Amino acid sequence: MSHNTQQISFKYSPYWRKVSPWRDDCDCPEDDPCIEGIFFDDPDVDEGVCLSELLSGRVKVGIPNYLRQSLIRSLQASGKKISEEYLNAAIDELSRTPPVPWIQHNEWPVCCGDFCQYLGELGKLPEEIEPIVEATTLWELTDETSRQKFTDAQSLWNCVNSGWCSGFLFECAVCKKRVVIIQSY
Repeated sequence: MSHNTQQISFKYSPYWRKVSPWRDDCDCPEDDPCIEGIFFDDPDVDEGVCLSELLSGRVKVGIPNYLRQSLIRSLQASGKKISEEYLNAAIDELSRTPPVPWIQHNEWPVCCGDFCQYLGELGKLPEEIEPIVEATTLWELTDETSRQKFTDAQSLWNCVNSGWCSGFLFECAVCKKRVVIIQSY
């Protein structure tokens, strides 16, 4: 069954149509777009994955255990009740979200007791998202772990602008705080 993609939304990827590497030339039984299997980081998934397979949960993105632990810590810090039902639902929702292309280890930030929403890759953001145009702004938005890899804001800026590393922009759906995850290749 083909899906009307205009009616589909993903909690953790509001711009999924624009930021995920979809293709139309797949061998899906449905007339759905598909995404390359390589982005699922699963040795059993080597072909394109149809949108319908992702939506139904027949194919899921692998979620590392450390993300579950990050979610628990965020819930504790925000004073929210921690329940297995909530944790399992959030993990399941994220596992059925289109994967972020090229982000290693599915490094998804957590804030206010939930996973953040993926807005896009720096330099390729949807037009609705204000671009990051200053080194100091990028430095302030970059997560602490990523920031430790650089000596200062300018070295981070140079790495992203030269293409030696990529930045992935996320936003908390609750407090609207933005965070950039930097990864180098």
